[in-house]
Amino acid sequence: MYLLPPTLTYAQQQDDPLWVKRLADAKALAKREGFPLSLAELPKRNVPNADNAATYASQLHDLKRKKPLSKIEEGYLNTLGPDIRSATPQQLEQAKQAFANRTDIAQLVEKAVACKNYYVPVKMMTSSTLLFPEFPITIMAEMRFVARYLAQKTSLLLREERYQEAIENQKKGFQLAHIVAQGYQLEEMLCANSIEAIALRGMETVLQFSGQKRGIASTVRKVIERESGASSFERALGVQLATKMDELERCRGSAETLKSLKSLVMSGDGGQGIFGFPTDSAQNVTRFINANETNFIKKTNVVMHTLPALYYKALPPDFPPNLNTNDGERSKNVDSCVADAFLSEWHTVRIYIAKHTARNAVLLTGAQVLAWKVKRDVFPNSLKEVISSVPLDPFDGKPLRYRKEGAGFVIYSVGDTGKYDGRVFEKGRWRESVFRYPAPPQKP
Repeated sequence: MYLLPPTLTYAQQQDDPLWVKRLADAKALAKREGFPLSLAELPKRNVPNADNAATYASQLHDLKRKKPLSKIEEGYLNTLGPDIRSATPQQLEQAKQAFANRTDIAQLVEKAVACKNYYVPVKMMTSSTLLFPEFPITIMAEMRFVARYLAQKTSLLLREERYQEAIENQKKGFQLAHIVAQGYQLEEMLCANSIEAIALRGMETVLQFSGQKRGIASTVRKVIERESGASSFERALGVQLATKMDELERCRGSAETLKSLKSLVMSGDGGQGIFGFPTDSAQNVTRFINANETNFIKKTNVVMHTLPALYYKALPPDFPPNLNTNDGERSKNVDSCVADAFLSEWHTVRIYIAKHTARNAVLLTGAQVLAWKVKRDVFPNSLKEVISSVPLDPFDGKPLRYRKEGAGFVIYSVGDTGKYDGRVFEKGRWRESVFRYPAPPQKP
């Protein structure tokens, strides 16, 4: 990969004809891998409003503006109030009343979950000057609200000892994650990941509340195995490539348009000689575009093939740099600064993927331990008594940790620090994936 010599400005260099050939080779690679190279190459979708979950999320947003949730309703419908599992009789009545009062919200929640499609036009989600337009943020925020509403309803059903109904209700959270995962953007994949995490926490509540009742733990395990795994980060990666390739192509027209690249890569030089070269040479613009498109395609391919690897595996040397920790890299490598700027966030995405993998594995394993306990009336001494091949912790490649603890047990991942020991933290919520049975007492 070409690195700019510190003693030679970009403007002094001739347009390198090799970049034309390199770009052609990179586009051929993208075609083999199935990557779209422009928004025009994305599949066309025609989703009726009545079957588009985004329609009902938008209506939900409007409804909550016109008829805001009361403080009590906000607390019980949006997980901000007392935990329904441990609510006092008075609080339990308040929770029931909150659900009864807002049948208008319940109807939109059910309509959203019943949809088969989710679609927000890409043109509304892409801009070189506004990265996060209001409409998609609103839709995704309401989708997360729906997921939390479902989890709260699950807790209420559990308090009423309607266990199978609670599981069926919580299964809708996974369905919602699959719906949102039909979106195009990385932000939507992260939203789907977040919704599935909420769904898993709801299933965790089911296990902690009724996991030793016959058949419950086995049913929960089957639902998680069948329904989890919504997010398709590889597809989001391809759409990101197509979006930014379109933006780069729009900058190809004239040297003056190179100024807009400052917003693309968030250069901090104040516009004075962006990346060390002037903006009045069309030849330099062509060189810059060709080089950055080439490296964007190649590095996108590297990221795609790295994502399935467990988190503890060493990154390949050509994985884009993490600019959150090495901010100067973007100005040193002129010919890949665009790729480095936009692919840097995939370092964080890898952590999200690993945490979700760990969360899923921990909860599934917890369900298996509880099902084992129901049959034998004792907790196992080790996971190998329950599972012949214990799931690996994506953060260190070793089997998930397990130990008996008090009248129950704990299963956990060591997390991205590699140091978590499965104990309850005194302050705040632990970041690592952990399943503890019975649940730790709720703070007042």
